[in-house]
Amino acid sequence: MSPHRQLSQRSHRHPQTEQDVFIGFASSLGPIKSEDKSAPRDLEYTVVLHDGTGVIETETFHFEFTVYEDERKAEKEVKRFSNETLGLLRDIQSNKRMNVGVSLTKHCC
Repeated sequence: MSPHRQLSQRSHRHPQTEQDVFIGFASSLGPIKSEDKSAPRDLEYTVVLHDGTGVIETETFHFEFTVYEDERKAEKEVKRFSNETLGLLRDIQSNKRMNVGVSLTKHCC
């Protein structure tokens, strides 16, 4: 911001011990590596923490994800991945002392 420009309103917010952040999440499921379609595939996902002014932190993770045709098995696998990502959010909130805001969008091909 230019040193000659100022916001018309000044914030009266008092700093707190926890930081408010937004989290960005992107994922990509890797290709099938063998003829066995039930073999686990690499699910790569990246998490970006943003404080509204810039990126604070970013990290890429890998998860072995199996695509099942059976609905019950598929549901269990999605739940397993969800538990990992929710664990990551809890870790950010408790260990990094950050309040995380999450927004979900549905992306369709």
